[in-house]
Amino acid sequence: MHDKKQFDKSGLGDVIPKNVTVWTDTGYQGLCNNFDLDHIQPKKRKKGTSLTDEEKSNNRTISSIRIKSEQAIGGIKRMNSTTAVYRNKIAGTDDKLMLVSAGIWNLLIA
Repeated sequence: MHDKKQFDKSGLGDVIPKNVTVWTDTGYQGLCNNFDLDHIQPKKRKKGTSLTDEEKSNNRTISSIRIKSEQAIGGIKRMNSTTAVYRNKIAGTDDKLMLVSAGIWNLLIA
């Protein structure tokens, strides 16, 4: 499922406090149209044009801030229990798998 569609379906936009800034990638285009959020994302270039030096610099700054969370998501996904099809029907086990994956990632970066 696409990032923006999954975010809309999750209902997180209604739960995020107004004083929290949401840093996203370009997969969340139109986020501010549906939710009243303080939102920062990189600028996309328009077809047939290029970004200015200032826009490129801003994109680099945004990317340097977001890279830590992207690396954490990738590290958690390396456990493969969070990305593979989960067939167990015991309630809460999927959450426990995510907690174990996040815990192992935290041990690796500590």
